[in-house]
Amino acid sequence: MTSKSLADGMRKAPQYVSNVINGGKGVSINSLEEIAKYLDVPISSLFADSKSSNGTFKCPHCGHELKIEIK
Repeated sequence: MTSKSLADGMRKAPQYVSNVINGGKGVSINSLEEIAKYLDVPISSLFADSKSSNGTFKCPHCGHELKIEIK
């Protein structure tokens, strides 16, 4: 999944999603909740301890890796 496809699916600007993914200033808990809801994962899975060293996130439901690329 790319940041653009995530943004499109959430009906947000790609810059907005990129800012959230990169930990930009002013990212609210609501923004993180919105992304977690869209991805159908707990919000805790969006934080560093859920992220592997290669930039992927592991789905807590099925265990599949999800990689979000910034484009």
